[in-house]
Amino acid sequence: MRARSCAILCTVTRRPAALLALLAVLGGSTAAVAATGPRLQIGTRGPDVLVGGPGRDRILGRGGADRIRGRAGADILNGGPGNDVVFGDAGNDLIIGGPGQDTLLGGAGNDVIRARDGFADTISCGAGRDRVIADALDVVAGDCEVVRRG
Repeated sequence: MRARSCAILCTVTRRPAALLALLAVLGGSTAAVAATGPRLQIGTRGPDVLVGGPGRDRILGRGGADRIRGRAGADILNGGPGNDVVFGDAGNDLIIGGPGQDTLLGGAGNDVIRARDGFADTISCGAGRDRVIADALDVVAGDCEVVRRG
């Protein structure tokens, strides 16, 4: 019997009060983590749906047209290559689109959105004092307080 896809979920205790969940999906199209403490999620080279938890998350979409949502907490969200939708949600997030025509949404919190990649991205910031690093091709909504283009 040959496995066509595989998912691995590891939980590592760094300190008694903090858990780090690592999700590595080797062949699926959807991945999600429900755990406590900071989490790291790494998607596949294909399209993924990656959803963080209520705390701090680090999510990397890798390739494909990914849909990433950080939820609450100060998250680091990176769509990687592909035409991604990345939503920070609540918390002071770092949102990185990566190469591709991305839709980047900050949500509530003081977010930093990095969209400078040579592709036309669509960016909306939401509540809070947000900073955007964009290029000339990007469409940046009026709710983004600080916009640097280059």
